[in-house]
Amino acid sequence: MEFESEKIISKFNKGTIVLVHGAYHGPWCWEDNFKPFFVKRGYSVIVVNFSNPNPKVKINDYMEHLNEVVGEISGKVYFISHSLGTAIVEKYITKFSPKLDAVVFLAPSPVIKRLQKAFLVNFHNIMRSKSCFYFSNRLDESVESVYL
Repeated sequence: MEFESEKIISKFNKGTIVLVHGAYHGPWCWEDNFKPFFVKRGYSVIVVNFSNPNPKVKINDYMEHLNEVVGEISGKVYFISHSLGTAIVEKYITKFSPKLDAVVFLAPSPVIKRLQKAFLVNFHNIMRSKSCFYFSNRLDESVESVYL
């Protein structure tokens, strides 16, 4: 399975932050605030793109890609993930036991009965517009096309 990752290498080399998005998201969710924030402070940043619509992709495919990404990093490694991306990182850590300097889970997916709860959450939100689902209808229409 082929995934893409965007790499921004900092000349200050404070370490590398790997950003892993959640379900129904893509690398765009890190673009405005997270990526520039860390790059400006001297960290290299890798933004992993797991927004592959292929239904044959399994969680092991995601973990293998993370293992390849981390295998190419020298120095300190930090993970920041959100939503269902935390489940991928959690399973990756369990399977490969990599040496990580820190892991941050933002709004992590529930560990117990994860799929059942994810289904219930999505069932209640399936009829909402993307603007309502992601931004509670607070997104200005002039920038909506950038994010949706």
